[in-house]
Amino acid sequence: MRQVYYGVGNLSAATNFMNPVSGDAGGAVFTSGSVWPAEGKYGRIHFHVAASPGGGNSYDFTIRINNSNTSSTVSIAGSETDAFIEAMEPISPGDIVEIEALKTGSPPTQVVFFYAVFSSGNTNFSTLSGGCVANLTQTQGTSEFFPMTGLVVNSNTTQNHTEFPCPADGTLRDHYVDLTSTPGAGATRRFFVLINGTRRLSISITGSNFTGNDTGSIAVAAGDLLTFEAETPSFGTVPSATRCKMSCVFESDNADEFIITSVPINQPSNGVNNHGYLYSGELLLSPGAGAFKRVRGDIDYLAMYASLAVAPGVGKTRRFRIRQGTTGTGLNLLISDTATAGNITSTVAMVEQGLVDYRTRPTGTPASTHVGVGVLAKFNARVSNPFLSNF
Repeated sequence: MRQVYYGVGNLSAATNFMNPVSGDAGGAVFTSGSVWPAEGKYGRIHFHVAASPGGGNSYDFTIRINNSNTSSTVSIAGSETDAFIEAMEPISPGDIVEIEALKTGSPPTQVVFFYAVFSSGNTNFSTLSGGCVANLTQTQGTSEFFPMTGLVVNSNTTQNHTEFPCPADGTLRDHYVDLTSTPGAGATRRFFVLINGTRRLSISITGSNFTGNDTGSIAVAAGDLLTFEAETPSFGTVPSATRCKMSCVFESDNADEFIITSVPINQPSNGVNNHGYLYSGELLLSPGAGAFKRVRGDIDYLAMYASLAVAPGVGKTRRFRIRQGTTGTGLNLLISDTATAGNITSTVAMVEQGLVDYRTRPTGTPASTHVGVGVLAKFNARVSNPFLSNF
């Protein structure tokens, strides 16, 4: 299959490392990447900055796999604002993928937008990944949770603050975990894929091991709530401090469909519009500011699902709508009264290098809540640009 990721990363330091799914900058080598759960190829990356780096300056981007630079590299230099990595780098299950971004000379500090492609021999496969920059807890007998959005700074101790609704029927399979430090002698860390709060795919990593996987599978239905869990068990010795990366495969019932997720770390404010990034566990923005990422022009959005940790309350609502720029689309749903979820089906064609986000708008004073959004997308061959179609 072919899956597209949208990223926004910070170009603040001389050397920056970005998550290949969401772009959120981890800041340090080998902590910002994603562990890959499926065989395939990653690349075809379009980078864009709002302001050119200026004469004698550049931003230099490289795909990294397993802590090593690949030959897939490109620069935005001088008066340029765009660059492309056209190559596709082969990836095996368990590989760590990240993007290095260097500043050469004295270019301005700003963000970089990018989209990237993952291509798999199985036309129904797409990936869901999570992880955090901060260390996992060492308190035994506790769990923490991670949205399937790429990379977040910290975990969350409340499960339904990290869940998103799956927007299609399919199968979850091939759960992978990678740690930056081993648990240590006599210690264990356990990891799970949760479906509606029930532990399904599970991994135990013990002693001197850094990695683990569960190549089983479990059916998932549209509307099911999904998240990752990391448990520090009550038995054994206290595990060492470590960061973690987690991923699994979503196998859609239909070819070339993939999932786009958003689980913001903050709650939407009442009385204003709130705007959310796709492929992100970062902040909702309000009011007025768009949370835009740039998209490919050969993608259709097919459906949107939204979930609330707490219902709005009688006579109150929360509306969710996908936007292209500042224009609302037909993916527009309302969650009212005692409901905690909603969905809408409508085909929305993306525009090449267009801006996309979603807006959530309250009416009345709905109860405070965390939100999750899942979007179903699919490739469409209407675009003739060879950069888009040739992979």
